[in-house]
Amino acid sequence: MLTYAGRSEQAVQIGEMALKLNPNTPDWYLWNVAAAYYFLADYETSLGYLQRMVQPGPAYRLIAATYARLGRREEASKAASELLKINPEFSISRFEAQAPYLRQDDHDHYMTGLRMAGLPE
Repeated sequence: MLTYAGRSEQAVQIGEMALKLNPNTPDWYLWNVAAAYYFLADYETSLGYLQRMVQPGPAYRLIAATYARLGRREEASKAASELLKINPEFSISRFEAQAPYLRQDDHDHYMTGLRMAGLPE
Protein backbone atom coordinates (compact mmCIF):
# COMPACT_ATOMS: atom_id res chain seq x y z
CA MET A 1 0.00 0.00 0.00
CA LEU A 2 2.82 2.38 0.81
CA THR A 3 4.31 1.95 -2.65
CA TYR A 4 0.96 2.67 -4.27
CA ALA A 5 0.77 5.82 -2.14
CA GLY A 6 4.17 7.02 -3.38
CA ARG A 7 5.97 6.21 -0.13
CA SER A 8 8.50 3.72 -1.47
CA GLU A 9 11.26 4.53 1.02
CA GLN A 10 8.94 3.70 3.91
CA ALA A 11 7.75 0.59 2.05
CA VAL A 12 11.37 -0.62 1.81
CA GLN A 13 11.94 -0.12 5.54
CA ILE A 14 8.80 -1.97 6.58
CA GLY A 15 9.20 -4.66 3.91
CA GLU A 16 12.78 -5.42 4.85
CA MET A 17 11.80 -5.61 8.51
CA ALA A 18 9.02 -8.07 7.61
CA LEU A 19 11.53 -10.18 5.68
CA LYS A 20 13.83 -10.33 8.71
CA LEU A 21 11.01 -11.23 11.09
CA ASN A 22 9.47 -13.98 8.96
CA PRO A 23 11.84 -16.91 8.33
CA ASN A 24 9.33 -18.39 5.84
CA THR A 25 9.52 -15.56 3.35
CA PRO A 26 6.44 -15.53 1.13
CA ASP A 27 6.91 -14.40 -2.45
CA TRP A 28 4.56 -11.48 -2.02
CA TYR A 29 6.89 -9.96 0.61
CA LEU A 30 9.72 -10.09 -1.93
CA TRP A 31 7.51 -8.68 -4.67
CA ASN A 32 6.45 -5.74 -2.53
CA VAL A 33 10.00 -4.83 -1.51
CA ALA A 34 11.15 -5.25 -5.12
CA ALA A 35 8.39 -2.91 -6.30
CA ALA A 36 9.43 -0.26 -3.79
CA TYR A 37 13.02 -0.43 -5.01
CA TYR A 38 11.80 -0.28 -8.63
CA PHE A 39 10.02 3.01 -7.90
CA LEU A 40 13.18 4.30 -6.23
CA ALA A 41 14.98 3.47 -9.51
CA ASP A 42 17.23 0.97 -7.74
CA TYR A 43 16.68 -1.70 -10.37
CA GLU A 44 19.56 -3.97 -9.36
CA THR A 45 18.25 -4.27 -5.81
CA SER A 46 14.71 -4.74 -7.11
CA LEU A 47 15.89 -7.55 -9.37
CA GLY A 48 17.71 -9.23 -6.49
CA TYR A 49 14.48 -9.52 -4.54
CA LEU A 50 12.52 -10.66 -7.60
CA GLN A 51 15.07 -13.39 -8.31
CA ARG A 52 14.49 -14.83 -4.83
CA MET A 53 10.83 -15.52 -5.57
CA VAL A 54 9.94 -19.20 -5.85
CA GLN A 55 6.84 -18.75 -8.03
CA PRO A 56 6.82 -15.28 -9.60
CA GLY A 57 3.48 -15.68 -11.40
CA PRO A 58 2.08 -12.21 -12.09
CA ALA A 59 5.29 -10.64 -10.74
CA TYR A 60 6.74 -11.39 -14.18
CA ARG A 61 5.33 -7.99 -15.18
CA LEU A 62 7.64 -6.27 -12.66
CA ILE A 63 10.49 -8.59 -13.59
CA ALA A 64 10.06 -7.64 -17.26
CA ALA A 65 9.95 -3.91 -16.49
CA THR A 66 12.99 -4.18 -14.21
CA TYR A 67 15.08 -6.02 -16.79
CA ALA A 68 14.01 -3.47 -19.40
CA ARG A 69 15.08 -0.59 -17.16
CA LEU A 70 18.45 -2.30 -16.73
CA GLY A 71 18.82 -2.50 -20.52
CA ARG A 72 18.69 -6.29 -20.44
CA ARG A 73 16.31 -6.69 -23.36
CA GLU A 74 16.60 -10.44 -23.79
CA GLU A 75 15.72 -11.14 -20.16
CA ALA A 76 12.92 -8.54 -20.30
CA SER A 77 11.46 -10.28 -23.34
CA LYS A 78 11.72 -13.67 -21.65
CA ALA A 79 9.92 -12.38 -18.52
CA ALA A 80 7.25 -10.77 -20.70
CA SER A 81 6.74 -14.12 -22.44
CA GLU A 82 6.37 -15.85 -19.07
CA LEU A 83 3.76 -13.31 -18.02
CA LEU A 84 1.83 -13.86 -21.25
CA LYS A 85 1.88 -17.63 -20.69
CA ILE A 86 0.23 -17.11 -17.31
CA ASN A 87 -2.05 -14.30 -18.47
CA PRO A 88 -2.49 -14.37 -22.26
CA GLU A 89 -5.01 -11.53 -22.04
CA PHE A 90 -2.55 -9.15 -20.39
CA SER A 91 -2.29 -5.72 -21.95
CA ILE A 92 -0.69 -2.55 -20.69
CA SER A 93 -3.86 -0.56 -21.32
CA ARG A 94 -5.99 -2.98 -19.26
CA PHE A 95 -3.45 -3.02 -16.44
CA GLU A 96 -3.04 0.75 -16.62
CA ALA A 97 -6.79 1.29 -16.25
CA GLN A 98 -6.78 -0.42 -12.85
CA ALA A 99 -3.27 0.40 -11.59
CA PRO A 100 -3.77 2.04 -8.16
CA TYR A 101 -0.74 4.36 -8.09
CA LEU A 102 -1.61 7.70 -6.50
CA ARG A 103 1.36 9.54 -7.97
CA GLN A 104 1.22 10.01 -11.72
CA ASP A 105 5.03 9.84 -11.90
CA ASP A 106 4.99 6.34 -10.38
CA HIS A 107 2.19 5.26 -12.68
CA ASP A 108 4.06 6.54 -15.74
CA HIS A 109 7.36 5.05 -14.54
CA TYR A 110 5.85 1.56 -14.36
CA MET A 111 3.89 1.79 -17.62
CA THR A 112 7.02 2.97 -19.43
CA GLY A 113 8.96 -0.01 -18.04
CA LEU A 114 6.25 -2.38 -19.27
CA ARG A 115 6.40 -0.79 -22.71
CA MET A 116 10.20 -0.99 -22.74
CA ALA A 117 9.84 -4.72 -22.01
CA GLY A 118 7.74 -5.13 -25.14
CA LEU A 119 4.48 -6.13 -23.46
CA PRO A 120 1.39 -5.68 -25.63
CA GLU A 121 -0.37 -2.37 -25.55
